[in-house]
Amino acid sequence: MYSRRFTLLVGSSLVLILSADALNNGLAMKPPMGFANWNGFGCNYNDTTFRDMADFLATSGMGAMGYKTMIIQECITVAGHRDARGVPQPDAKKFPFGIKDLCDYIHSKGLLCGIYTDVGPQTCAGYEGSFGHETVDALTYASWGIDFVEEDSCHHKDIKPYIPYSVLYGRMRDALNATGRPIVFYSCVQGQENVYQWGPSTANLWRTTGDICAPGHATWTGMLRNFYGNARYPNVTGPGHWQDPDMLVVGMPGLSLLEMQTHFSLWAIAAAPLWAGIDLRKASPDVLDIFRNTEVIAVDQDPRGIMGTCRSAGGCGASSGNGGHPAVNMVDCSVASTWQYDDSLHVLRAPDDDVLTMEGCTAAVGDQALMWEFVPNSCTPVSNQAFLLKNVSTSAEDLQIVLAEDSSLCLTVMSPTAVSAQKCSTPPTHNQPPQLFQFTSDGHLNVVGQQNMCLNAPEVHGGGGGEIWARPLTPNATTGKSRVAALFFNPTAATVNVTGTLASLGINTTSAQTVRDLWLHKDLGSTSGPVTVSLASHASRMFVLTEA
Repeated sequence: MYSRRFTLLVGSSLVLILSADALNNGLAMKPPMGFANWNGFGCNYNDTTFRDMADFLATSGMGAMGYKTMIIQECITVAGHRDARGVPQPDAKKFPFGIKDLCDYIHSKGLLCGIYTDVGPQTCAGYEGSFGHETVDALTYASWGIDFVEEDSCHHKDIKPYIPYSVLYGRMRDALNATGRPIVFYSCVQGQENVYQWGPSTANLWRTTGDICAPGHATWTGMLRNFYGNARYPNVTGPGHWQDPDMLVVGMPGLSLLEMQTHFSLWAIAAAPLWAGIDLRKASPDVLDIFRNTEVIAVDQDPRGIMGTCRSAGGCGASSGNGGHPAVNMVDCSVASTWQYDDSLHVLRAPDDDVLTMEGCTAAVGDQALMWEFVPNSCTPVSNQAFLLKNVSTSAEDLQIVLAEDSSLCLTVMSPTAVSAQKCSTPPTHNQPPQLFQFTSDGHLNVVGQQNMCLNAPEVHGGGGGEIWARPLTPNATTGKSRVAALFFNPTAATVNVTGTLASLGINTTSAQTVRDLWLHKDLGSTSGPVTVSLASHASRMFVLTEA
């Protein structure tokens, strides 16, 4: 631990980092890689699952490629299950030999052992969190042989009085450092409370977005949303402090092989951690080939650690804040999204399959309405994605959208760009701010009292055409010549041609460049002029250009 002011030169940008208590553990000098169970398994895993995955990583060669850290995610210790000293007692049925024995096995395969907890009193799935137990938990993790700790951000609002995330994560950082064991620290804060400002001094990596998907099923929209949500602050990424757009969904239902290849390339150009989340034992050879593309992995793991940025003249797709999850708004009904209400789950679903979601797990006045992938039991005991449609007496068609978390709160349109939770009007009226809605025959949610205005779920999409993302790499080890990784990417539904000049790729020279295609594993010759690529919908091409 130390206190100092310093400047860090990243590419051509000068970034000032001011830290009072900086993380200085010398770990994670490259983006971590490995296996994590949540996206593919949820809570449906046990000791055997991890031993089998460790065997696979060791025997398949993936461990040698860098996939070394295995994170035991969620559903570890039942809430309240601590001994008299406060030591957490993991589920004996799930872990019959204990966590230490499992970590010993993982270590025997040349891998690293990670574990999951939460800054709150409970985890997102309602298991035991670390709030108030940071010191004993850190010491326990060290005694188990833990090498990596992921701390989630649920039930923050249950902590009274309010404590900022930066303080809560700082407590675990300090507790881990005090153990004397080298432990990588991952703050799964989901982009909240301006983590880009305090993340580098607090954790080795931090989540910039919400979850990429619900366990078991991926979507193109969810993947794209997280990529763009992660791309907002490129200059804070670097060795020892990485931004994480969530675990990979390569191999999960919902994406084609072409989309999985693009997804893997996007994470690599962003210098993002690479976590496999599926049952690798059952993965097809084509899926394993994506995970094992050593040329793309080399870009991700480049020692300079410079995050790729948009190089398209017309810009690239970008989502608003909220960790890449767009805020619900009000627009003209002619361009508004449609909605479906699921009576069994009590969710309002948009055409892209995302659902209306209130920020946070404890309903409060002013909470913003966002669009998020559906996550079963996203908050306990009541989901922040559940709503009740309450008919009111003003008209047979008029509805209030009541939060299941707190029946005194209703969805309210405060302005065209601000939809939030406010106290339900009793009796409801047509006065401002609007709190009454009508479902139209075509599935729109009309805002009563606002002429031809409807509730809208903004979609995440690209910038209207093909995109170019690039990042400088370490020079060629033999010749010292400069190298740049470039990703030509089509987020749209149509085939597009994408052209980039050498200058647009950040190559400040008129010298010819040799071009290597990282998915064809083929040298394409040299060029001193623009590079043009034709891309089908959702396709990409990834190159390394080296000064000839």
